[in-house]
Amino acid sequence: MTIIKDAFNIILYIYKEKVSTGNIPQNDEIFKSTGWNQIRYENALDFCIKEGYISVCKFMGTDGNGFQNMDIDDLTPFAITLIEKGESKEGKQKIYALFNIENFNLDSIIKGEFKLF
Repeated sequence: MTIIKDAFNIILYIYKEKVSTGNIPQNDEIFKSTGWNQIRYENALDFCIKEGYISVCKFMGTDGNGFQNMDIDDLTPFAITLIEKGESKEGKQKIYALFNIENFNLDSIIKGEFKLF
């Protein structure tokens, strides 16, 4: 996997939880769900934050896994548009090409049929 694909899987996971449960999963839950090592997870999460896919509230210190203390507030409107409409902010690049994803089906993600991690 690449950092970009990993980041997209994180935002899809957050989206799936938001739509199906109404809750935004937090750092620890997402990390445990991925099964990735800390470096891989931090790279993907950092990409999500810097590219404006998720909004976070950071606190001083670290948590039990060594991550900076933060709450994931929500997906940004940009991320939701990207997932639901399948286009980048500029509308020029389709989601499939942007994240190099084949057979993207939003319903299968919401139903939990699509393997994210």
